[in-house]
Amino acid sequence: MSHPLLTAPIGRSLWRLAGPTTGLMIVQILFSVAETWIVGRLGTDALAGFVLVVPFLVLMINTANGGIGGGVFRVGGGVSPPRALDTPDPEYSEEARKAKYQGTCVLWLIVGPDGRPRDIKIARSLGLGLDEKAIEAVRNWKFEPAMKDGKPVAVQINVEVSFRLY
Repeated sequence: MSHPLLTAPIGRSLWRLAGPTTGLMIVQILFSVAETWIVGRLGTDALAGFVLVVPFLVLMINTANGGIGGGVFRVGGGVSPPRALDTPDPEYSEEARKAKYQGTCVLWLIVGPDGRPRDIKIARSLGLGLDEKAIEAVRNWKFEPAMKDGKPVAVQINVEVSFRLY
């Protein structure tokens, strides 16, 4: 079954994707105009101070939000995937071993520009203590970092950790 965004008419799909951001941008512009009008009514000294401070404020906000030179990327659009270099196998939990339980746990994580995993979360759970064992194992994995424009970047990926009894 395909996703509705891929099968719906293009105009409607674009509006669903761009509408919220466009609405927020319009609200931000209205607030900026209102602030400038209010400061302008306070006199030229206040307006001059406002003109000096606002560009730095905008730069700080954008930098903090990852809009300038940072943030976490997704693979694609010029961002290459990280490549696993060292992936030690996870240990089995005693509970899962006794139950002869097998399966695959999916983890959501960020691979930093240093190639180390961080912010590891469970995307699909297995239970019986295997999720914790998967997280322990992935913490020790090493990656060649994702690249964008020839530079290492942080990227969000999902990894599968399989548990098999041989």
